[in-house]
Amino acid sequence: MRTLPRRSLIKATVLIGTLTVLAACSQSAATPTASPASAQSTKPTVASQRSTAATAKPTAAAAPATSGPSGKVVMWAFPLTKDDPKNIWNPLIDKFKKQYASVDVEVQMQSWDGRREKMLAAAAAKATPDMAYLNDDMVFPFAQAGAIVSLDDYLSTIAPNLVGSYPKAMIDGLRYQGKLMMLPILAGAVCGLFNKDLYEEIGLDPTKNPQTTDDLLNMCVKAKAKGLYGMSYSVNSLEAFNALLYGFGGHMISPDHQKSLLDSSESVETFKFIVNLFKQEYVPKAGATASSNAAAATGVDYFPQKKQVGTAYTSAMSLIQQYQKQMPGIKLGIEEVLKAPTGVRMSTPTLGCLGIFAAGQNKNGAAYWLTWLLQPDNLAFYNTQGGFVPPTQAAQDKWDVDPVTKEWGSQVQFIVVDQDIQYYYNNNITFIQPALSAAALGQITPEDAAKQAAAKMDDYIKQNPIK
Repeated sequence: MRTLPRRSLIKATVLIGTLTVLAACSQSAATPTASPASAQSTKPTVASQRSTAATAKPTAAAAPATSGPSGKVVMWAFPLTKDDPKNIWNPLIDKFKKQYASVDVEVQMQSWDGRREKMLAAAAAKATPDMAYLNDDMVFPFAQAGAIVSLDDYLSTIAPNLVGSYPKAMIDGLRYQGKLMMLPILAGAVCGLFNKDLYEEIGLDPTKNPQTTDDLLNMCVKAKAKGLYGMSYSVNSLEAFNALLYGFGGHMISPDHQKSLLDSSESVETFKFIVNLFKQEYVPKAGATASSNAAAATGVDYFPQKKQVGTAYTSAMSLIQQYQKQMPGIKLGIEEVLKAPTGVRMSTPTLGCLGIFAAGQNKNGAAYWLTWLLQPDNLAFYNTQGGFVPPTQAAQDKWDVDPVTKEWGSQVQFIVVDQDIQYYYNNNITFIQPALSAAALGQITPEDAAKQAAAKMDDYIKQNPIK
């Protein structure tokens, strides 16, 4: 799964020291110290949100741009390739310079490690660049801290039609107190893959991919009859759990983010479905172990061995190229974002965004660079090079990738940024993992597992309230 490590609370003593350093060197280029597999941010911890929300107020939108851009624009970005300046930024900057000769853009590559803390600390010290790559889960903590400004006035002047090119459910969650705080530059949906030849071998139509939890169960039943695993599942994957939960029409927390919904009827059905996968041996047993080390030690990827029809649900679109390389000539199908009984499809997002810092020295120039990057041709180039999906349809039409990747990419239209993502996201897996594992191993019932996870989540919410 392409995720980054969870970040902890920014302690006051560390913050004060960090501010001093950042104030002195904020405009100097940084060298990355880590290279994670994905641009997807971890979801917000309550601690990181509360560290600034208690005393800070949202920064008012800056005055709208009234003239063309000029001066220097400094941007912080995080690596997607082995050499982002060569593969992504230098070509884009050269192209931008031809249109806006009066602007000099400097993209400073940063490390993924501690990036949230570093940016919030820089904002507090008023030592930020003009803009940066952010993520959907940063909207609330960064806006509440006054770290970023609203984009609305800039967009109305420079690119009034840009927001309308994005899926509404993707954009709505990027607003704070009604104001748009960032816009996506890359996306990724949670999907799965299946081997079309095996799919047909077990008696299913390879032109009709699984789209509901009933379809998945049918695939598993038929695969077992042929001595195969239907798919894989790990109790450690929150993406996989959410994919099934949304497939049953559920949510993790209430719309007002005050109560866990892990004990709702939809969630109980999700727990029961997953436990049944292990009980019936539809999935490899290693996935039932909550310990990631134990699961890794005993787990085997049966998909490239052609002993497993489908994969787990994940945002790791790179699996397409991995399996195509491992099994030349394989015919891959997409397990789409699951359709709930109501017909609604929802995907947990991978959503990389761009935002402008309140302390930026050239916000007007940054607004021009930001909106230019989000034009279809530039979005398509960025995501083709970076390995993600352009978040707008116009850019996807220009996206140069293979047909299977294109099909997976089409699922970003179902991304939803809502209360499940904006509040307590990572905290949920802390309580889901042990309960779900115990149920999968036959130690407790699925119903008790759901109640146990919800009770612990409710206690956590009470101890860490978000107003």
